[in-house]
Amino acid sequence: MVVISAPGKEIEQLCKDEHATFVSFPFRREIAPVSDLKALFRLRKLIRQISPTIINTGTPKAGLLISIAAKMAGLKPVIFTLRGLRSETLSGLKKSLVQGMETLTCRFADIVIPVSPSLGAHAQKKGIVSAKKCVVLGVGSSNGVNIEKFTPSLTSDKKAKARRALGINENDFVISYIGRINNDKGVVELFHAFRQLADIEPTVKLLIVGKFEKEDAIPNETREALEEHPQVILEGYRDDIKTIYEIIDVLVLYSRREGFGNILIEASSMEVPVIASNIPGCKDAVKQGVSGYLVNNEDELYERLKYYSNNRGKAIEDGKTGRKWVKENFDSSLIWNRQFELYTKFLSR
Repeated sequence: MVVISAPGKEIEQLCKDEHATFVSFPFRREIAPVSDLKALFRLRKLIRQISPTIINTGTPKAGLLISIAAKMAGLKPVIFTLRGLRSETLSGLKKSLVQGMETLTCRFADIVIPVSPSLGAHAQKKGIVSAKKCVVLGVGSSNGVNIEKFTPSLTSDKKAKARRALGINENDFVISYIGRINNDKGVVELFHAFRQLADIEPTVKLLIVGKFEKEDAIPNETREALEEHPQVILEGYRDDIKTIYEIIDVLVLYSRREGFGNILIEASSMEVPVIASNIPGCKDAVKQGVSGYLVNNEDELYERLKYYSNNRGKAIEDGKTGRKWVKENFDSSLIWNRQFELYTKFLSR
């Protein structure tokens, strides 16, 4: 196994853990014609040296460059894992350029793996990928969820201690968002809905775990309001996300675009009910009325938050049924086996 990626502690550690060879390559996320052309020829040389049996790419920019380089080197198959459509929330010329890049990436790939059925259907509808190229692994997700790891394990005393450390009282109802803090992730709308609820429910808290991003940044006035609100806790980035799941009552992902929504099935595995936007990707990671709810607008988001805060027994029930649903459909081993089967088909040709 050889991994070609931009440098980073997480990917380098993963390669060590999985006994894979790491090759650092300076990919640039944004379109840069001169730099990208140089990268293309460097990649062609690199791929010829490696001479892989199977190539699986995972991001639009790297996927496009590596797919073209592989064709130039006469190597196949090239598999592209479609994790989402970045063009969805763009506009104007940039939207056209990015969508064109997404379309070309899928066109140069021999097989495209959308990480959710709804993402695949949406990409086909927009003409980005053809149906005959699409292969969804199981019922979706990029890697499934480690059911054994994401299992509630804290005692009530330790859970109470962890809540106190963040300024959360025993009777508080904790709504949480975990991830990058930007406009695309719907943090602004979540805060609006929460603030409306906090005006009538003094025991609700909003726990936001993640970093504020400069790209697609939320408005300054919203950030200031978040920082000043007495019932909002801004925790920043944390490695031990499992502890966060242990102490929250509901997770929200009101995203504008999502390939799947792995955070949703992780939360469900931890018996936390979820609320997500009713969009391609998220709709495959939530079982309506079982693991939580899909909402279509900010008003519905508010109503579901209010519903759970007033019906805490229902929140607990949905958390438990959600874990059962995730265990049956998204255990990592199920996804790995489907991926292995796909690779094996190519190896036997």
